[in-house]
Amino acid sequence: MTGEALVRVLHTSDIHIGLHEKLEPPEDHKPLIALEAVINYAIETKVDLLLIAGDFFDNNRVKEPLINAGIEQLGRLNVPTVILPGNHDSLVPNSIYHKSDFQHRADLVEIITEPDGERFQFDHLNLSVWGRPHVSHDDFSPLTSPPAKGTMKWNFGIAHGHYVHSPADWGRAYPILPKEISEANLDYIALGHWDIFHAISQGPVQAYYSGSPLTSQSCALIKLKNDALSVEKIALKLPND
Repeated sequence: MTGEALVRVLHTSDIHIGLHEKLEPPEDHKPLIALEAVINYAIETKVDLLLIAGDFFDNNRVKEPLINAGIEQLGRLNVPTVILPGNHDSLVPNSIYHKSDFQHRADLVEIITEPDGERFQFDHLNLSVWGRPHVSHDDFSPLTSPPAKGTMKWNFGIAHGHYVHSPADWGRAYPILPKEISEANLDYIALGHWDIFHAISQGPVQAYYSGSPLTSQSCALIKLKNDALSVEKIALKLPND
């Protein structure tokens, strides 16, 4: 009797397309170079799903050539991608994600847009992804009141916020509490907002910050096989290295 097929999920965040934009051509824009490294790795290792846990864009005023180049990079990857808007690229009225051509040009991309949270199911992977987007620049708690466990074998979450280590962290915006992680009815939570790779798993739930491919040149690879879930830090090679 053979086991289940291996499923690979790549988790990244905080790419910040548009950061320190100086009207340089897209091929010289450092966040796009970092994104290219993520997509190259995803293609080379044949991942099944890509998760972007917030701040794909640095702001909602990014110039069109950089937006187009970001969409083109996503379009190279022929597997589903889930994007969670973060605090930098929140779903304000003028959000980049409201532009009608964004998903039309990358038809395998799903954007989490429901203010109270949204779940996408990928039946061929027996996996779901739930998250709550930033819809304004106001403070909020990304993991408050997640839904009941989904019907898929693997139930992932995606959140963009600051993990609360101690009472000293209560002054930070977008708090994520240890109890919210351990009681989340999720197998894995893909986190963004921190630029470094960091494990903050609690109880039965594995939770990781992937780190930023721009600053720490890292991402996280989650492997699912039978009933096992493992997480590996990936050191990316940027195209111009």
